[in-house]
Amino acid sequence: MKKCLGFDFDKTLTYRDTLFGFFRHCARKNLFYPVKLLLYFTAMVAAKLKLISNTRLKEIGVRLFLAGKSREEIKTCAESYAKTIPLNKLYRSLDFADGNRYVIVSASFEEYVRMLFPVHVQVIASKLAYEDGKVTGVARNCYAQEKATFVRSEGIETFDCFYTDSISDLVLVKMSRESVVVQGDTSVACSNSKAFVECFGK
Repeated sequence: MKKCLGFDFDKTLTYRDTLFGFFRHCARKNLFYPVKLLLYFTAMVAAKLKLISNTRLKEIGVRLFLAGKSREEIKTCAESYAKTIPLNKLYRSLDFADGNRYVIVSASFEEYVRMLFPVHVQVIASKLAYEDGKVTGVARNCYAQEKATFVRSEGIETFDCFYTDSISDLVLVKMSRESVVVQGDTSVACSNSKAFVECFGK
């Protein structure tokens, strides 16, 4: 029987977070670049301390590194960046042509996440905002609780299994019959959301 399989992206199918790498990859390396890095690192600390939201952090990153770039520039940058992302053992083991429904749910930007999957694999991710063909900000942030909202907007109410590295995806695990916690190249299957939470020592 065809299954609906859901996957987080960063550190679930990759070995590291990819968003900051995308900003750096696309940024213009000029005299202001070191200052922009410092500003972004400061914003990252503020987000860790809950002084600003994850959405605000993304908006700052976009404003510093991507604002004003055309759709074509972003596409070209996304294509080249996607080739540099180290994909883990789980990703390499997946057979996207096996008849199951694959759904990638990511807080990272669809612009480059999309590049790593066949066209029939569904990607539900954050998106950049454009005005007159130029990047202006964040159109949507597919993060934490909002992931469930965007998943349901695509008509998905249940996953047969959801794979993730993060406790922040509990909202999606609760929509799943089973879940798998991924850490590097190892994974732990969980039969329910309680078992999933216990994997994180909560």
